[in-house]
Amino acid sequence: TVDFSKLSLQHKGAMKLLHFYIAAFLLLTSSHCHVYYVKEPDGTGCPTNTTCHELAFYTNQSDLYFTNDTIIYFLEGTHVLEENELVIIRETSNLTLQGIGNMEEGSHETVMESPSVVSCANNVGGILILNGSG
Repeated sequence: TVDFSKLSLQHKGAMKLLHFYIAAFLLLTSSHCHVYYVKEPDGTGCPTNTTCHELAFYTNQSDLYFTNDTIIYFLEGTHVLEENELVIIRETSNLTLQGIGNMEEGSHETVMESPSVVSCANNVGGILILNGSG
């Protein structure tokens, strides 16, 4: 153990400065992040005490949910964008769309399939990401 009473004032000042830098680092790296979960229609398995809805809930209010500092987890299953449903994500930073679950073997030995899929009904609709700088 270290007897801090024997440290010189210079060392104590250095220790205070070190503690300040550690606290500042922790504050900067622990910034607030919004987390949402997407379930299948009538799906279960939402984590307890989380915001968890079907994809249509989020797409109908995309300006509220597809925003800066957000993680949207897609639970296992197929999540369908209904006909003419278009999600437009504009000028966001630190937005993560991530499927949850283990990759599974696909139709060929070299193909892996995600357990979370976003599908467009009738090939109409989609997700458009626009990050312009001017």
